Amino acid sequence: MVGLLLIGGLEGCQTAAPETASVISQPTTPIVKNITSFSDAQRCMDRLFAEYGKRDIVITSDGLPDHTAQIAAGTKDMMITALSRMSAQSRAFRFVDIEHGGAVDFIQNAYGENFAVPNYYIRGAITQVDRNVATDSKSAGFALPMLSLGYSEDQLLSVVTIDMNIGDLVKREIVPGMHTTNTITVVSAGSGADAEGIIGKASLFFEVSQDRNQGTHQSVRTLVDLGLIEVLGKLTKVPYWRCLELDSTEPTVIEQARSWYDSIPAEDRPGLIQTALGRAGYYKGPTDGRMSAALQDAINRYKARNDLIANGRIDFDLYYSLLVDKSVVVPSGEDLGSRTETASGSQPSAVKPIDGDDGIRLAVRQDGPAGKAYRVGDTLAFNVSVQRDAYVYCYYEFVDGDEYKVARIFPNRGQPTALIGGGRSVTIPSERAGFEIELAASGIDEQVACVAVEEPYARNAEPEVLREPDLTPLRSARRLYAVVDQHLQAERFGTDVKHIRWKVR
Repeated sequence: MVGLLLIGGLEGCQTAAPETASVISQPTTPIVKNITSFSDAQRCMDRLFAEYGKRDIVITSDGLPDHTAQIAAGTKDMMITALSRMSAQSRAFRFVDIEHGGAVDFIQNAYGENFAVPNYYIRGAITQVDRNVATDSKSAGFALPMLSLGYSEDQLLSVVTIDMNIGDLVKREIVPGMHTTNTITVVSAGSGADAEGIIGKASLFFEVSQDRNQGTHQSVRTLVDLGLIEVLGKLTKVPYWRCLELDSTEPTVIEQARSWYDSIPAEDRPGLIQTALGRAGYYKGPTDGRMSAALQDAINRYKARNDLIANGRIDFDLYYSLLVDKSVVVPSGEDLGSRTETASGSQPSAVKPIDGDDGIRLAVRQDGPAGKAYRVGDTLAFNVSVQRDAYVYCYYEFVDGDEYKVARIFPNRGQPTALIGGGRSVTIPSERAGFEIELAASGIDEQVACVAVEEPYARNAEPEVLREPDLTPLRSARRLYAVVDQHLQAERFGTDVKHIRWKVR
């Protein structure tokens, strides 16, 4: 008996043949595609962005640091992967990758002509990691003179929280309402059975365990996916709750929709409803942003069929019903991805600050029906208004031959004063301006940008573009984003920027 044990021991100690090393080293665990609970929701968001026309919104981030110093996870790359999944077909978001330290500081101070300037940045952190907040343990066992048996089952609960916000890059302000906080409970559970037997002078011990652990880092990825769906849905004003399968009666969903409705200027609501009811097949009239008998009839028919009071009014009930109707696309009224082109031919987003509740409140709207289609030979005019007194400068980017050029069109020789009084609206160009903007090239995107400041620039600190004549291609800036950047460098705080873009057919 002893001899057999010795032989078995010697055979177990034999050295493996060197030529088998490459075979032994091969992994036996199959590769698994990383799929979180929100992979389907990300594809759903991609479809929503496409339906709502969201495209080319340039965004960046430094990632989500762990302020608890307990989880070292690659959150920036997790975010990039999630953004890529949500933009696969829609091309809704373009992520600017920067590895020079602070992304926002780098963008503001060091970008060049070939650099895509983001509108927004994602800020957040892993703000809470509480390990083993609850422990549940069960065990049992018994012993005999020559044998002991036992069983145990344990469960540990840990909590991980991520906060995420959207920031306006130009103003370095966190956009109000663009935030989310999500917490996940990580379950670590294990069960084991062990038996110990004593035989003479020999002792044998074996343990069988099957551990189940959801993984803290995988939980972080899940929180990143969920957080991005929420904050990007809020930013773009698409009904993201559809993708999370939240019920339309959820108070948080209604509250979010209410905030969107309240943020839409009253004068813009008729055009928005005309577009939505037109897509739903209820309205056949022009999209001119005006209340009419045809629009009231469409509103009444839609409300009657959706259990609403048919009063012919545009109200929150009508807006919310359209918003949660999966067969209807309600336009947000905002073009977050309005673009200029870099010299290299890519199309980064122009800098576009978000309005706060106070300040200048610059508004730029085309003169005529919303969404008007322009053709070669048409003339362009637009209206500029401010909530409080401000000095306004407007620029037109156009194509001349194969080159983009920019000219200052306000103030101009016929409208020499940059100051616009609060509550007033100015048409550019006015009848006395002595010029008109005629669209001469087809198949291209053109745009106008206006910059407003509360105080006039100091003579020795004004942007170089203001030292050049009006209605003439600028020499110091050949692209619209470069003009805007000059103004921001001269006065970054208290500056409001708005632009409109159209396609010449």
